[in-house]
Amino acid sequence: MQRAMSIRLNPYVLAITMVAMATFVTYWLLPIFKAETHVVFDAIVVVVAWYGGMKAGLLTVALSTFINSIFILSIDSPQVPISSDGGERWHLLSSTFSALLVVFLTSKLHAARQRVEQLGIRQMQEKESQLHMAGQAAQMGIWDWDMVSGAITWSVEHAAIFGLVLDEFDGKYRTFESCIHPDDLAGLDRAVDRAIQRRMIYQHEYRVVWGDGSIHWVEGRGQALYDATGRPIRMSGIALNIDRRKEAELALQRYEHIFATTPDLIALVDPTYTYQMVNQAYLRRFQKRPGEIIGYPIAEIVGKEVFETECKPRLDRALAGERVQFDLWYDFPIAKQRYLSITYTPYRETDRSIAGVMVSIRDITNLQQAETELQQREEHLRQILQQMPVMLDAFDADGNIICWNQECERITGFSAEEVVGNPSIMELFYPGAAYRQQMMAAWAERGNDYRNWEWDVTCKDGTICTISWSNLSDRFPVPGWAAWGIGVDVTERNQNIDALSSLNADLESQLADCRARLAKQSQQHEPPE
Repeated sequence: MQRAMSIRLNPYVLAITMVAMATFVTYWLLPIFKAETHVVFDAIVVVVAWYGGMKAGLLTVALSTFINSIFILSIDSPQVPISSDGGERWHLLSSTFSALLVVFLTSKLHAARQRVEQLGIRQMQEKESQLHMAGQAAQMGIWDWDMVSGAITWSVEHAAIFGLVLDEFDGKYRTFESCIHPDDLAGLDRAVDRAIQRRMIYQHEYRVVWGDGSIHWVEGRGQALYDATGRPIRMSGIALNIDRRKEAELALQRYEHIFATTPDLIALVDPTYTYQMVNQAYLRRFQKRPGEIIGYPIAEIVGKEVFETECKPRLDRALAGERVQFDLWYDFPIAKQRYLSITYTPYRETDRSIAGVMVSIRDITNLQQAETELQQREEHLRQILQQMPVMLDAFDADGNIICWNQECERITGFSAEEVVGNPSIMELFYPGAAYRQQMMAAWAERGNDYRNWEWDVTCKDGTICTISWSNLSDRFPVPGWAAWGIGVDVTERNQNIDALSSLNADLESQLADCRARLAKQSQQHEPPE
């Protein structure tokens, strides 16, 4: 920008020049002024004091008084009668005093004007500096387009907005045009033309391509000025980097898409239990349009009884700052009875005050049915395990028995209530400390993968039962069971085996005796040689 140059006259030169001019005028009009020669000089005192300040004004008073004294006291002309009674001298003195007073007051006004001008300049500079800093902080540039000459003035912030080094941005329109994304250039031109033709505010968003290939968003705003004939002569405005706003808008669009398309039912209710917002899933489930839910109380939509017994108490807790989750069965207009998982979350403003409750409802009917079916199967399996004709026990990680089926109870005589969770039960099963320690050490060495390992268990009535245990925990782990196994009572089998062994030994002994007697008889009946 070019600054206009101004020439300021030297105030002392002005004072001398003005006094000379006043002398000439006074002398020329002396017949008219007669004794009032000070009139012209008083006028130039005001002008010089206003322009040059007190010193220049005092010089003007001194020169004017000197010239006036010559006119009044020294000129002897028949055209100008001079009184000799001294009145004119007092008139000269009073005129001089008045001039000094004028100089004093005018110089004060002059000084005040200068202070005001300096203050205005300083404030203007401060405002320009603040505007520049604000433009840099907001990534905003100011432009002015002289539509008559075609000249465009850009602020320095445009270089950063267009991704250019300051020295690379020459302010020419073709440089600006080269930064615009090719797909947005035509739309930008149309937006400017439309704003000019319709005399409306220009506002348009477009993309710019930086030197590194990255794409950034800019919003342009402006307004045209027109002459008396309606012809546009100037347009001024701003260019603003809106990358952050676009990112926020994109994120908001994503959130809105998620909010609209999620299968969960989502709503926002205020502290008066009134709907403020609902998503499409909520509308579909209740067979309502937005105008039939938004602005209505919850009780009118879900039913007064459900609201009073299920919703309101939990909403009050959420409005107090608590996150509330609960499940319930509910009959919808469609899909009939469904099992719902409902969550109430406090909705807070930026100042952390609670402005409402965000309601999230998920249909978990299928999950609930699957869980119910699984529970039924687990119960059925538990009954099978409890009633199967083999012993079944299980241990937790601390070595406590947590499962003891009916066959275990029948064979040992110990009930599940006496065994499960009893930390001393192993001492009852194996009262012999040496035997118990030997068996536990052997178990720790074998681990949880063995078959047909026989333990002698002491039953409740004191009898000894031999149980053949098989541990399948490592091959078939069961959640919650650190170890589990099945056992078979082999006491009678072992007794039978012992009896058969004893009988076999007796038979072998008897057979040996028979063989010995036969051999002896054979020797007795043999003929002598």
